[in-house]
Amino acid sequence: MIKEDLAAAGIPYVDDRGLFADFHALRHVTGSLLAKAGVHPKVSQSLMRHSDINLTMSRYTHIFRGQESEAVEKLPDLSLPSQEKQAAIATGTDGKTDLSQNLSFLGGQKRTATHPPKLENRANGIENRVFERGRRDSNPQPSDRQSDALAN
Repeated sequence: MIKEDLAAAGIPYVDDRGLFADFHALRHVTGSLLAKAGVHPKVSQSLMRHSDINLTMSRYTHIFRGQESEAVEKLPDLSLPSQEKQAAIATGTDGKTDLSQNLSFLGGQKRTATHPPKLENRANGIENRVFERGRRDSNPQPSDRQSDALAN
């Protein structure tokens, strides 16, 4: 049946390279087109009624010309400064004094830091800072005086 359809379409059953345009060739094209379209491999496996994902991915899925270069183009631009360098620039600890140089990696936009307000504890009149710069130790250790007192 497929030979008659190919003949009617003017497509040779066997081409000059000896490749066949048969039922299995259609399955190879189907698997490859599903992969190119970004269909999840398990969905392709189900559509092709394969019992093993390796059969779907290793035998019936092929890459098309240009797919590798398209994939490489999707990789992130690694020419940007590292996250550590960006953090040093953002905090001004990179040794540069000109703020505009420090913010160049942000596209030249100057950003101002806002600090949260200090809140007062009105019950005992002691001022508490709710937000402190830096990171607090989640498991603070006693100072030397405290540890000496605890040991005695």
